[in-house]
Amino acid sequence: MKDIKTKQKNKKKILKNYRAVRGKEQGKRRNRELNPSLPLKDPEKRRSSAFPWANEQFWR
Repeated sequence: MKDIKTKQKNKKKILKNYRAVRGKEQGKRRNRELNPSLPLKDPEKRRSSAFPWANEQFWR
């Protein structure tokens, strides 16, 4: 009997953790949509802000 209970508890913990992580990701995405000036996880864009001459469009 005790074994089943611990299994259920662990299952709940895992689900809770999974939900929390998902919420975090969705929150990040929502913030990105609301505030597009946030640095995107795109290396090209990140580089272009620091060094404009490293950007391809700079030379055009």
